[in-house]
Amino acid sequence: MADYAKGLRGVVRLHANTSALSQYLPYGLASFSKACPDIKVEVQERLSVEILRELREGAVDIGVAFPGQPTAKGLRCYPYKVDQLVAVLPDSYGTSAESLRLVDILDDDLVVLESNTAMLKMLEDAAAIAGKPLRLRVQVKSFEAICRMIEAGMGVGILPELAAQSFGLGLNLKLVPLSDEWAVRQMYICVRDESLSLSVQRLVDHLLTDSPPSAGAKN
Repeated sequence: MADYAKGLRGVVRLHANTSALSQYLPYGLASFSKACPDIKVEVQERLSVEILRELREGAVDIGVAFPGQPTAKGLRCYPYKVDQLVAVLPDSYGTSAESLRLVDILDDDLVVLESNTAMLKMLEDAAAIAGKPLRLRVQVKSFEAICRMIEAGMGVGILPELAAQSFGLGLNLKLVPLSDEWAVRQMYICVRDESLSLSVQRLVDHLLTDSPPSAGAKN
């Protein structure tokens, strides 16, 4: 009863974006489950913009997202992981470059996630600056489907490096880092700017200290 009263037993609601759930979070949550078996973590996948709104509304305790700025209004945001974005190309794609810019592949058909993700909005903005439209040919539901569509010759894609390495394993693909400034994205763990229960604080602390390193950068 003493542990329960202190907030060390109970449920923590965590919403995270696709990038976090496809790369880093499973390992951190698994080790947290072993360290704190009395705390149940309910996890759902959401878009970053939805996560920030749900946090402010009190519908979720912790969010893992790209807030767009280091300090989101009404929230505390802690640097978590860094994503290096890569161009995912069919193995037959005619380039031997060690890096590419988005403008180098804007004449190709793109394979992307079907929802209005933060990455798609970022690509649209970058393409607009370059004066070219995005040629969205295929929209699918998962990173794995993106990789398989690209291997089949349906276009090219842009994914976080670790996700591309994992879901593209064994496929005939080449991964080329993007050198655009926006291609290195800081992910944050976000909570409401108020006193946290001990269960929530313990999970935040655990995720910030006990997770595998990011691709392309160190935290």
